[in-house]
Amino acid sequence: MRLGLCVERDHNASLGIERKVMRALDSSQGKNPKDANLRSLKRDKILRELRPANEIAIQTFMPNFGPSKTSGSLSIPIPIEKLRTLGRKLVRGITYVLNDQLLIEADHAIDIHVVNEVGAAVARKLIYQYGGRYDRGPGITIGQARPSEDLQSGIFGIEIWGRVWLHATVVPIWENPFPAGKEKQ
Repeated sequence: MRLGLCVERDHNASLGIERKVMRALDSSQGKNPKDANLRSLKRDKILRELRPANEIAIQTFMPNFGPSKTSGSLSIPIPIEKLRTLGRKLVRGITYVLNDQLLIEADHAIDIHVVNEVGAAVARKLIYQYGGRYDRGPGITIGQARPSEDLQSGIFGIEIWGRVWLHATVVPIWENPFPAGKEKQ
C-alpha cells in the first residue's frame, strides 16, 4: 500500500495501482461496517506518518525514489523489513509455481537486498544468462537462476513497477559440525 502511494499515475508498469490504494483507504468502499472502520484506521495511520519530503534527508530515500519535482511533495516511511517480507513472499511463490509446488524449507535462508537500478541491471544480466525471466502479474518481473542439484537454492532479481529492485539469495543454512572449542584434531 505504501509503495502504491509512491508510484506515478501514468507509468505503464504501475497503471491503476494508485487507484486501488486510494480505494483500499476509502471507508465508503468497505464491504461492511468492520471493513469500513479498518480502512479508516489505515488511512488515518498513513496520514499521521506523512512528512514533507523536503524535511527528509535525501540519503534515506529508497533507490529510485525521492522528492518529486513538484513543490509540496510528501514522503511516507516504508520499513525495510516490509520490503524484505514482500521479497521473501515473491521468492517462495515463484519457487512453488515453477518447481512443481516445491516449498523452500526451513533449512534454507532467504536474504533480500534493496538495490538501485544500476545494481539491478548488472545482476539481471547474469540471472537471465543462467536462468529465466518470469512476468508475475501486472508490473512484477522475477528473474531466477538455480543450480540443478538444489532447486530450493538460487539467486533472484525482482522488479516491481519499474521502480523497486530487490535481489534475493536462497542458500542452505550451513551448520558447523565443529562448534567452538570442538574443532577436528
